[in-house]
Amino acid sequence: MESLRERLKAAVAYIAQHQRADGIIPFHQEGLTDPWDMVECAMALDVGGLHGRAERAYLWLQEVQNEDGSFWSYYEEGVPVDFTRDTNMSTYVALGCWHHYLLTRDRRFLERMWPTVARAVEFALALQGEEGLIYWASDRLGRVWPDSLVAGTSSVRASILCAERIAHVLGKPHHRRWRERRRRLEEAFATWEGQMGRTLPEDESCFAMHWYYPVLCGLVRGSAARQRLVSRWHQFVHPRLGVRCRADRPWVTVAESCELAMALDVVGARPLGRRILGWQLAWQDGDGGFRIGTVPTDGPWPDGQRPTWTAAAVVLAIDCLYDLTPGGFLFRSLHEG
Repeated sequence: MESLRERLKAAVAYIAQHQRADGIIPFHQEGLTDPWDMVECAMALDVGGLHGRAERAYLWLQEVQNEDGSFWSYYEEGVPVDFTRDTNMSTYVALGCWHHYLLTRDRRFLERMWPTVARAVEFALALQGEEGLIYWASDRLGRVWPDSLVAGTSSVRASILCAERIAHVLGKPHHRRWRERRRRLEEAFATWEGQMGRTLPEDESCFAMHWYYPVLCGLVRGSAARQRLVSRWHQFVHPRLGVRCRADRPWVTVAESCELAMALDVVGARPLGRRILGWQLAWQDGDGGFRIGTVPTDGPWPDGQRPTWTAAAVVLAIDCLYDLTPGGFLFRSLHEG
C-alpha cells in the first residue's frame, strides 16, 4: 500500500508540474488541452490533496465557458483552436465539481461554481432529441450534429447525475427536472444503443470505451453490467498488459486499462480490477508520468508521449480501488442514481 501511495503522489506531482499559473493543465508542455481531460487532471490533484490547484483549474473553466454553457473542444495556450461544442466535454465540469465537494465539503466552492454547472447541463439538455438521446455536439454556428456516441452519452449521464446532487446540496429546484431528463436519456439508451454513432466514418463499437463506459458511468447496471464486461473481454483485454483501446489494433493503453479497472470495481470485481491496475504501474517513469501504453511486440507506444490525463487516470483508479479518499466512492455511487 505504501508503494501505491508513493506512486500516486508522484503522478499527482507530475500533473501539478504541468499546470500553468492561470489554472490550465495541458496534455504536455506544448499547451494543448480539452475541458474533459482537464477536469480529470483536476480530480487527480484533489485526490493528492492539492485542492487549491484543483480549484484554479475549475475557475479557469468558469472563466472561458461560452454563454450557452458549452466549452470549445480544444484550447492551445488558453486560446480555442477547435470550435466544436461537445456535450460530453462541456458537462464533465459537473462531475469534477461534485468530486471536489466529496473531498473538501466546501459548500462555498459549489456555490461559486453553480452557474457554470447549471449552464453546462442546460446546454446538453438543449441538445436532447425527441427520443431522449443527447446529441454529441454542435458547431461554432450552433448547427447540431444529430447523432449520439455511446461513451460520450455515458459520461454525460454521469455528469448530469452529479449536477443533480450539487443542486440538491444547494437547495436548487433544478435537480427534479434534470432527474426527469436524465431518466429519459437512460430509457432512450436502452432502446436505441444499436442506432448510436451511425454517422461516424467507422464503427464506434471497435473502441474499448464503447464497451465499458456505460458500466463505469452507471447507464448499464447490475447483472447486465457484468454480462456486458464479460461479453467482449477477450476482444479488448491482453493478458498481463491491459486493455486495447481498439479491438482491431494492438495498442494497449494505460488510461483505458485504468477505467476498465474502475468499471470492474463498480460491478463487484475489485480483485480483478486491482490486477489490471497493477499491470499499468510498470509504465510509470521516474518523474511520476506514465507512458500512454504499449504494443505487445514492440514495447512502449507511442514513443515519448506521457500526457497528464494518463497519470490522472491512474490516480483515480488507485483511489477508487483502494478507497484512499472519500472521492474513491464516486463511480460506485453513479450506480445509485
